[in-house]
Amino acid sequence: GGLPTASTNFSEKWSWYQSLYGLSKGDLSRFEETTKIKLHSCLTYLAFEKDKYELEKSMLKIKK
Repeated sequence: GGLPTASTNFSEKWSWYQSLYGLSKGDLSRFEETTKIKLHSCLTYLAFEKDKYELEKSMLKIKK
């Protein structure tokens, strides 16, 4: 690959914490509760969110 980007550096620095942040909707008070959810459920939710984001992003490009 090419040179690291700010996004790549951020992802490498925060890795799994990004997922916990996303699952908790950025609410620190929900982090402990979130860590009690089964891993498969967490990963399914995160995959859904990513696919949904990509679909919405592509639909916005089509409308332009």
